[in-house]
Amino acid sequence: MPINTNFAPAESLIYKGWYVQQRRKKRNRLPVSITQVFINLESTAGAYYLLSAPWAASSDFELECDFATSTAAVQIIFGYSLGQTSFMTVEADGTLRVKISGVSVTSTETFADGSLHSLRVARVGAAVTAYVDGVVVLTASSGGTLTLDSIGQYVNDDPFNGILSNLKLTDITTPANSLEFELNNLAAETETNNGVTLTYKNIALDVRDTYTLVDGAWLGSELWTYGDYTYTGSETAFFTLLGSDDAGVVTIGADYVWSWTQGVVGTAQSRFKVGGNSDGQSVSGSFSGVESAATDTQLRYQAGPNPELSAGTTLTNASVKRKIEVAS
Repeated sequence: MPINTNFAPAESLIYKGWYVQQRRKKRNRLPVSITQVFINLESTAGAYYLLSAPWAASSDFELECDFATSTAAVQIIFGYSLGQTSFMTVEADGTLRVKISGVSVTSTETFADGSLHSLRVARVGAAVTAYVDGVVVLTASSGGTLTLDSIGQYVNDDPFNGILSNLKLTDITTPANSLEFELNNLAAETETNNGVTLTYKNIALDVRDTYTLVDGAWLGSELWTYGDYTYTGSETAFFTLLGSDDAGVVTIGADYVWSWTQGVVGTAQSRFKVGGNSDGQSVSGSFSGVESAATDTQLRYQAGPNPELSAGTTLTNASVKRKIEVAS
């Protein structure tokens, strides 16, 4: 039977015993990791999400999602498979464009920076307002019915390249018409909400990953498969993740966190480059947390007439993970 402390005096043994129990529980609590699945849509694969029936709002509404991309191209966030009357895009210059019932307006700010942004587009009456990370980025005036059925493309064109998640389509006038989808299935190909099914189209399994929130950024699962690596002096002077260039390794902005402990044997200086032979970030010694913005996912030794990699150089405790910065 649980101890009832409601009427126990503070100086009683019953109360003191209960108090000690609570203190122990607090001390024994372990920190809980915050995780989330993100899916990196590949525009080259024509990846997107499709609703089983068009979603329409004739009056007040809100559209919400999180998005991240660093691609310099027109790419659809919300769209309709049968027309271009209403849609939302990230433009080739990184600006946000919103078109509602034929009325189009574009932001001056740019958002194709690889960071994870929150987007909300709201209409009250005819007043349309778009917010990114809680800040107003554009306004317009447009009535008429908004119709959407595609997330990540429209009329089979301009697919999104990056991350879309936490989708909400809210019909403020008719709440029963609202929909929510997390866009976070690691294996399943559909989500269902309020009688509507959202289907994953052309979305491979290897672009779905579980991320952990670490110091304000999302880090994906471990991609390093080589264990400890030692350079013997005879093999090719570079190696790639997962066996070949970009094989199954797709990120927004090719943004990774690399870390390892480097041990050097011999007198020659050892230096590695994250990226290709002529690009990437040059690093040497022991270090951690080096980030690469290179489009190449290779790890090479420093190029030059005298290769700066000595036989016996080892990398231990190596780690490579995808990284998603969260916009401030």
